[in-house]
Amino acid sequence: MSEPKFHHYVSNFYLKGFAAEDRKKKHAIQVFDKFELKTFEKRTDKTGGAKNFNRSFSKADPNSVEKLYSYAVEEPAGAALKKVLQSKSLSSREDLERLLLFFAMTTARNPKQRSMLEAPMRQLDGLLIRSALGDDGNDILKKRNSRNLFSEEHVGMELPLIEPIFDSLCSKSWAILEAGDDAGEFVTSDFPLQIATANEDPPWGFESPGATIFVPLSKNLAILGQSGSLKASKLILDKTMVASFNFGTLVNAHRNIFFKTDDFLILDCDSSCVLDGREFFRKCIG
Repeated sequence: MSEPKFHHYVSNFYLKGFAAEDRKKKHAIQVFDKFELKTFEKRTDKTGGAKNFNRSFSKADPNSVEKLYSYAVEEPAGAALKKVLQSKSLSSREDLERLLLFFAMTTARNPKQRSMLEAPMRQLDGLLIRSALGDDGNDILKKRNSRNLFSEEHVGMELPLIEPIFDSLCSKSWAILEAGDDAGEFVTSDFPLQIATANEDPPWGFESPGATIFVPLSKNLAILGQSGSLKASKLILDKTMVASFNFGTLVNAHRNIFFKTDDFLILDCDSSCVLDGREFFRKCIG
């Protein structure tokens, strides 16, 4: 059998929680592209990824990292997510940690993270090439600057990032957030782990003591993490709160947000009122 070449950076099992299921048990999800300002529908197994995104250094098995992510992180997280969505609780610490590891991995191996890593790497390229070749290195630099880093280069930088993000998430207290009646649904993005608030000056990080972390789990449930103890293990959100978190998801996204239908609720661009998705796209994007 041929090895899969389409590698998810937002896992299929996770996206299904925000999608509609058809008669053939296929899951279709709506995608908004922030770069091209357009909305389209795709199957969850055909979006949230790229060709050879997790290609590894191994010549014997270039999919070794993709397979490691799958059996060591995604499969346990998928089982944990299913239990959390059914129980609407975080009663199992083991299940919570499996989910947090998954979101730490999703944050580290991500197009948004890769775009932030490429600029300093290209600057280092330029410094080293000019130091070695002087003016003769200009042609090389033009070619180097015309390409993205290879997936192998990214994978090597991403793997060490997962553990410190995971440790930061585990140090926080977590609660379930549920969208209340008439509050609409949560949306998610290609960078779902987000800092919702912080009681300190930026730049913020997941390890910041004052950072409150928000993560959508499905169209109906999300989780919230913060330092110290939480007053409640579960909170029911009204439509303004759901709309506020959805706006944060859009702002925090790298390129895409994902949703079931465009009648979700979201704050408008100046945060003055609650709009549904259709109104928001028409008003703020045109």
